[in-house]
Amino acid sequence: DDDLIRMELISKYKREEDWKNQLATIKSEERKEGREEGREEGREEGREEGERKGKIEIARNFLKLELTLEQISQGTGLSIEEIKKIKEQI
Repeated sequence: DDDLIRMELISKYKREEDWKNQLATIKSEERKEGREEGREEGREEGREEGERKGKIEIARNFLKLELTLEQISQGTGLSIEEIKKIKEQI
């Protein structure tokens, strides 16, 4: 009887340890996925910011060439209001 109880306890302990190990693995994988998603979001934000800065620089050059606000908007994809703000800064 005592041997059977010990065997059941050992089996239960092993199942609990397996469950804890699986849970730790899952948590580790989730953290890894979260970090990768964060990196990708950061890269995407960086690309978007770089594109925006490029458009602003092009708009400045177009303003220096005295293109109309509408032409600059068509050429850069920036709104007229954004271009007006850029113009104020020059």
